[in-house]
Amino acid sequence: MSRRSVPRAVRGPAVVAFAAVAAAAIAVAGTLVPTQRPDPTAAAVPIQGRTSSVCTTGTLGTGKGSDDSESQVFGASATAEVGATGTLTGRSLGAGDTSSPLLSIDRQGQSKTISSPDSSVVLVADGVMAGASAGMVYGQTDTGEDRGLSLGPCTAPVVEQWFTGLGATAALRSQLVLTNPDDRQAEVDLEFFGPHGLLTVPGASGLIIPAGTSRTLSLEDLLGSVSGSISVRVKASVGRVSAISRDLRADSHGDPTGVDWHPASAMPAGTQIIPAVPGGDGYRKLVIFNPGQRRADVKVEVLGPDGPFAPANAASVSIGPGGSTTVDVASGLAKTIGALRVTSSQPIVSAVQSERSASKEASDIAVTTAQSPVSGMGIAPATAIDGTETEFAISNGGTTASNADVTLYNADGVALYHEQVPVPAGASIERRVTQAGPAFLVLRAPVGSSLYGGVTLTQTSGSVAGLAAASFVTPGLAGRARVPVENPRVTQ
Repeated sequence: MSRRSVPRAVRGPAVVAFAAVAAAAIAVAGTLVPTQRPDPTAAAVPIQGRTSSVCTTGTLGTGKGSDDSESQVFGASATAEVGATGTLTGRSLGAGDTSSPLLSIDRQGQSKTISSPDSSVVLVADGVMAGASAGMVYGQTDTGEDRGLSLGPCTAPVVEQWFTGLGATAALRSQLVLTNPDDRQAEVDLEFFGPHGLLTVPGASGLIIPAGTSRTLSLEDLLGSVSGSISVRVKASVGRVSAISRDLRADSHGDPTGVDWHPASAMPAGTQIIPAVPGGDGYRKLVIFNPGQRRADVKVEVLGPDGPFAPANAASVSIGPGGSTTVDVASGLAKTIGALRVTSSQPIVSAVQSERSASKEASDIAVTTAQSPVSGMGIAPATAIDGTETEFAISNGGTTASNADVTLYNADGVALYHEQVPVPAGASIERRVTQAGPAFLVLRAPVGSSLYGGVTLTQTSGSVAGLAAASFVTPGLAGRARVPVENPRVTQ
């Protein structure tokens, strides 16, 4: 697939360059998913017109982090209703509403950035902003265990979350961060699963997270060394928590080979879609976890411009109860930004681990997880950052064509690029963005459509082949209180 890009301006308006391929579909991109019922846990009513999300930041390692590591919190609000009012504020975790905000937006269509915050940040959206704003955390450094790019969404406090593809070895160390932004304490129960089933972990139940605090759990310290993929169920028996993992890779000598934020996957389902799997050289490993009590027969598909196809030597797998498996899908993706659809006879959880390798620079990793479709509006607050190249991908998982309305805005809300992209049923489109300075993307999806998507960032300078990826965030859904739906086929 050939593409042409407009050269990056030194300081100027953003330009969007896209593939000059058939208009029907461009690149193996975004995510495609068959028509399915929305996750019932995502359909809860917003909390009193106010939503909150936690932007987890900082070095979470064991003291070997980088002095020059830089975290930035991006908050963005799209225009949802002309004349409507609202606010988006960002404050340090535990600071309370009376403290001075680190970020404040009171007009729709703006974005702002918090540079190098001292602690994690809580974004609170009121009024119209509750359904039209989102946040992301970006990190970059060239040294230490945090070496590389990292990108993750600001995540909502909810009652239940699932992770797979975590690690408890020297090669992959995962640090699970549990944050309680509310004004009452939360109590959390954790269930851990290895490649072959449930793990007995003393002290994993009844964890207390006081109001306005975070707790970081090193899986290696908690479990010891466990070979293979680890999956975790996080369930708050009292209150709510926001959960995200920090994944750090290292080679056989202990030298760091990449870092990224690892958000929770979509709730267990018979079909899951992993959007915006990065393109380029390096491995692409699909991790599938079966939390149920019956064997899961799973079909794997790469979602290309002409529809889904089975990757060579990875078309189907069988996973025992409570177990997980890893599937190599690099050859199927063919070094192109893409998406995966995983269909199973039992509810499953899925994620993709990606590596960007280079001949001279140090490698880096990215983690993408299964997500729900964009509901009404999706926002990528950290789209254009100096020193990186951005691609975004959108896919239509429905049975009819949909128009993806995509706009790139600068921090003041000025539209730098707008396109209504017809996305045929079961097809994908992909675009490349270059921008000298902060900008954010807004995807508006027609009611009833099944559009998915995300962004990938690659580092264009320095000594590291930096890589990061994140899905579009649907405002409102990010801050809704989830109500767990018991499923007899899923381990309780």
